[in-house]
Amino acid sequence: MAIRFRGALNDFSQLEYGYCPPEAVSIKEGDNLENVIMQALRQALPLFILTGALAVVRLVKGLNWTGEFSFVYMLVVMLLWSVLYFALIVLHELIHAVFFPRRATKDVWLYQLQAAMVYCNTPVTKRRFIVMSLTPAVLLGFIPYAAWLLWANVPNAILSIAWGSMAWSMIFGGIGDFYNVRNVWQQVPKDAYVFNYGIHTYWIEDPRKKK
Repeated sequence: MAIRFRGALNDFSQLEYGYCPPEAVSIKEGDNLENVIMQALRQALPLFILTGALAVVRLVKGLNWTGEFSFVYMLVVMLLWSVLYFALIVLHELIHAVFFPRRATKDVWLYQLQAAMVYCNTPVTKRRFIVMSLTPAVLLGFIPYAAWLLWANVPNAILSIAWGSMAWSMIFGGIGDFYNVRNVWQQVPKDAYVFNYGIHTYWIEDPRKKK
């Protein structure tokens, strides 16, 4: 599996765009990154409200505040949270990467020190693209968050808050993926292939159907 860690992405011109077939159809999405982010945030607002409301309900039920409070302990937890967050955003992209064809080149970039992205120009099926897009948020976000809602009072309160906030941040680390899934689900034919070209997404008909 060709996964390359490319370092900091300061400009999208650093991407190795690859090939875009002339018959490829551009998916209707934002014209620039800022526009895409705003659309993705608006789409994610109901999810933000729902998960926030569930967190409030969980907190109202109470956490385990037993034991003496330690400011040093809290600082250590915050430091470990920051390190783990960075590790998980990279893991998020590595999970995406394993869904691309084994021999395809996958470039992992760090973006603005608080996000990461994987870039691969190799086409994948519509179904595979959707599964690839959703899996990191499910594994790193939704499942740990659901577990936290059920067992938030098991560790002490500081660890519990760290656990819940980490899971919540991993859910919303996937808002761009959710946006892509909606676009692909609505615009791409069932048997088509989806690929990235620069910051935009395209689809082409199944190459096996061509004469």
